[in-house]
Amino acid sequence: MASAERVFGAARRAEEIPDPEQPVVLESVAGHVTLQDCRPLRAEKPLIDELNADVRSGEVLAIVGPTGAGKTTLVNLLMRFYEIDGGRIALDGTDTRTMRRDDLRRTFGMVLQDTWLFGGTIRDNIAYGCDAPPKRR
Repeated sequence: MASAERVFGAARRAEEIPDPEQPVVLESVAGHVTLQDCRPLRAEKPLIDELNADVRSGEVLAIVGPTGAGKTTLVNLLMRFYEIDGGRIALDGTDTRTMRRDDLRRTFGMVLQDTWLFGGTIRDNIAYGCDAPPKRR
């Protein structure tokens, strides 16, 4: 009974914080990412606490560490798959919470450690998720 109550309680909870009604739209993105005192929201066992980073446009940053160190959590925070409980994440000086998730996520390229190939051509696999099909040359 207790387990069922937890499941139903989780099902009633809102899936994610709604996008702002008046979102900021960046006309062009240079790519300067700043994290200030970031902590994940509702983490049972926080992997990241008061994370600070300043990655300027054109810089390359490698995030490395053992399994469970928080690398994926960091990516999920940047893409707003996870929300922050404290601190601020900014893209070109704009707080990412003031942007629509779709707009924010379109600014990042994410390469996961697990790969998938779909039935079809290599072109189909590369173009997966694109708004327009690639032009043939």
